[in-house]
Amino acid sequence: FMTVRIAPRSRVFPDTTVVYLDGRMDDGAPKRLSRALGGADGKIGVWLNSPGGNLFAGMQLGRIIRSHGASTHIIDSRTLLPGECYSACALAFLGGVQRFNDGGGRYGVHRASLPVGSGDRDLGHELTAAIRAYIREMGVHARLVDLWMSAGPKEMYVLSPQQARDLGVVTDGRRPPD
Repeated sequence: FMTVRIAPRSRVFPDTTVVYLDGRMDDGAPKRLSRALGGADGKIGVWLNSPGGNLFAGMQLGRIIRSHGASTHIIDSRTLLPGECYSACALAFLGGVQRFNDGGGRYGVHRASLPVGSGDRDLGHELTAAIRAYIREMGVHARLVDLWMSAGPKEMYVLSPQQARDLGVVTDGRRPPD
């Protein structure tokens, strides 16, 4: 279950609304984020720390983040140390207009699966088109899909900081060319 919290304004970020997204992404998380951002003003920074969860919720969260012009960061809000952003979180992270991971957070991708009865059904091939379209929509290099497909549903491909920059996953404040 993903918690959505708005941090009180501080001297550190006086003109920025900081939103913490922590935990497993569930199908109700997009609605909670939309409610939380309803009254937000000024800049918005979304701090993500999640092992993943619902793939579709991750894409919805990313689109909500993008619609608010927010930046994304991989930070554990409880410790203020680098966090983790895996699987569905990796999709939500891409929603940031600017995407930062300067503290060494871990960004990982893998093929999706769906629980079916007693086992998981690998949905990697069925979802490739949706993931590819979303990644393109977010302005990230299509080669990310290849990395996404390279790890099985129970594995994780963690991008190096250089790979994340080269593919446009992390922008570090740079704007894409027009």
